[in-house]
Amino acid sequence: MFVTVGIISGTFGIHGELKVTPESDHPERPQALVQMPVFVLRNGIREAYQVLSVKQQRTHWLVRLQGVNTRDQAQALLGGELQIPEHKVLPLPEGEYYIFQILGLQVETETGEVLGRVAEVLQPGANDVYVVRNEQGQEFLIPAIKQVVMDIDLTEQRMVIRPLPGLLSDAGDTDAY
Repeated sequence: MFVTVGIISGTFGIHGELKVTPESDHPERPQALVQMPVFVLRNGIREAYQVLSVKQQRTHWLVRLQGVNTRDQAQALLGGELQIPEHKVLPLPEGEYYIFQILGLQVETETGEVLGRVAEVLQPGANDVYVVRNEQGQEFLIPAIKQVVMDIDLTEQRMVIRPLPGLLSDAGDTDAY
């Protein structure tokens, strides 16, 4: 399994440097990539590269890959996903999770009611929001806050929540205010 850590969004200079928009907010990620084998997934094809250097530049990284020495070679990678093997992700503090770890978890209430699986993670601002879909296509928006998310068990692939009043009410229910 591979994890996307950035999207190749542009080129920089004439010597093949890539402008990468990070998909990782881990502060040590840019330097951890140096000398690491990485993969670029573009148009369904995954190619291996070695990272020569990474420089933080405002909201982007400038990345040099072995074998990418010209602007034309760099432009051929535009839109590609910069990926690493899952086992190379940096550890997070206790109680924090990567999005790829949350996606697909079965979500159930403390009383055992299965709501569905996490299909998407929204990042609107103050906290993430888990989009949970069941087999009938019904969606629930679950705020990723400690008052709601009681437990995440990656081994069991499940999340237990304590819904706030009105959280699971139907959108068309006029009694839910």
